[in-house]
Amino acid sequence: MKRWGAWALAAMLGLGTTAWAADDASLSLPDEGEFHESWFTANKLHMYLGLGSLLAGAIAGATAPEAPEGVAVPPSQRKSATNTTHHYAAKAAVGLGAAAVLTGLVLHWDDLVNGEGLLDPDRMHAILGTLATVGFALTLSKGPKRIGDPSNGHSTLGFLGGALMLGAIAYEW
Repeated sequence: MKRWGAWALAAMLGLGTTAWAADDASLSLPDEGEFHESWFTANKLHMYLGLGSLLAGAIAGATAPEAPEGVAVPPSQRKSATNTTHHYAAKAAVGLGAAAVLTGLVLHWDDLVNGEGLLDPDRMHAILGTLATVGFALTLSKGPKRIGDPSNGHSTLGFLGGALMLGAIAYEW
């Protein structure tokens, strides 16, 4: 009776009946073949988020709207800057960067805590990526709300954030 109970438990757990064979010689493992790495893993998710943040930042920089030259547009007639590709790409850069930082902390916490000083590659990667995301967030917060308003130097922060993100990615590769 115990034998049937063990067999039923093994069947419910999906272990199959070959694990309970009396003769060990009859057990054989299937040939696994060549190892193929999955295209989507937790570490690759972290990588894709960081690369996506860098790409979104580049798109934001490339699509910056310009105020009409030589024409003074009164503030009441200026178009909103928050409904542009530039603004949405900047938001995406911040969101993807924050997600990359979060996944990096979750996946590599032991590497960060047990590193060998400030110049440890994993720690430098985390510092640069975090500073890049902070730079993207500051850029987004300092940006003008209407096209033609003063830019408050937010493009400098955007370039700095992009350079730091590129540095974080290059440091790890």
